[in-house]
Amino acid sequence: MELKVFGIRHHGAGSARSLQNALEQYTPDCILIESPTDAQSALQFAADPEIELPVAILIYNAKNLKQASYLPFASFSPEWVTMQYGFRQNVEMRFMDLPFTYQFTIDGEEKAQPDIFQFGKKNEAIQFHRDPLGRMAKLAGYEDSERWWEITFEQAFNPIEIFDQIAEMITALRANQPEERTETLRREAYMRTTLRQAIKEGFQKIAVVCGAYHVPAILDYQQFKTTADKS
Repeated sequence: MELKVFGIRHHGAGSARSLQNALEQYTPDCILIESPTDAQSALQFAADPEIELPVAILIYNAKNLKQASYLPFASFSPEWVTMQYGFRQNVEMRFMDLPFTYQFTIDGEEKAQPDIFQFGKKNEAIQFHRDPLGRMAKLAGYEDSERWWEITFEQAFNPIEIFDQIAEMITALRANQPEERTETLRREAYMRTTLRQAIKEGFQKIAVVCGAYHVPAILDYQQFKTTADKS
């Protein structure tokens, strides 16, 4: 089984261009996309040639309309480019992220808890999770991490190898980070579970399209216990 994890910036036009090229070179037989699995039924509508962009998927709790979230897509969204590639090539595509219906059930519980991190150096941890790429940007001489990412990864036409470089960069970044947020750990555990299911079904060339920050947690899925991810 071969696995490629393509770390992108959501709604990054340069990421979309690079990803289009990478998918055409890699030719996967299954694509997993970082979007909640309870939006899977809406995926079919992306194949409609008459659809007018931008569009969004709305997910909401019918019992509490205050709990809702939009998943926007535009022509320059890497996720949209991925879906169009999958439809053209008739590739199996699945959303792989934690269902929002599950997130809705735990929102109230987490909001009722004190807004603190359960580890030392609280301020450092908060700053890191607000802007995890800020450290990389400063090393490159930028105060704004968005500007740094834009110049480094979005403006140039990058070959498929750029995704390996992104994976190495984020792996090094996360190896020395403060303890991860519970929400992120929960989502990444679910995404690994979705990946394992695709592997179990026999797909041989799996492509994962996700935010760059999640790449190490998915690429190194074998380092995490299956039972722990399901708990």
